[in-house]
Amino acid sequence: MIMDYITPFLEWILNCDFFANNKIFLNQAQAEDQNLQIVTNQIYHNEMRFYADGGVLKRIRYTINCYLAINDNQLVKTSIENNENIDSLNALNEIVAYIKEQENEQNYPDFGENTEVQTIYPEYESPSTPMIDNDSEPALALYTIPVVCEVLCYE
Repeated sequence: MIMDYITPFLEWILNCDFFANNKIFLNQAQAEDQNLQIVTNQIYHNEMRFYADGGVLKRIRYTINCYLAINDNQLVKTSIENNENIDSLNALNEIVAYIKEQENEQNYPDFGENTEVQTIYPEYESPSTPMIDNDSEPALALYTIPVVCEVLCYE
C-alpha cells in the first residue's frame, strides 16, 4: 500500500493562521502577490533507516513557497520599522513559529495507523529568498520554507 504523505501534512499545516487569507496551491502556483504553494519533495531511499523490528524511518520533505510583493526602497532612505520587505519576512516567520510550536507540543500530522511521527521542523530558522522578479508588476520575491518530517513506518 502506498502511503499518503500529502493530505495529512496539508490538513495539519493549514491550521496555521497565516494560510487563512491567502490563495494556496499544491505543486503549482502562479507568481502573484500573496500566492502560497506547497511543494511535495521526494523521499530519498538513501536517507531511510531500517530497524530490526521492521520499522523504517522516512524523512519526508516539503517546501512552502510564498510570493509576496516587494519594494525597492533603500533601507537608508526608509524606516526599518516601515519596510514592506522586512514586514513580509516577519509575517512568514509566523509559519516557522507555528511548525516549531507544534513540534514542541508534539502535535504532528496524522499519517494513519502503523506510523509514528518522530519530529517535524523547518530546515531554516527563517524563510530564504531564492528568487526576486523586478520585472513583474508589482515586483515579487519568492520566499521558501523547507520542512522536514521524520516518520517511523511499520509496513
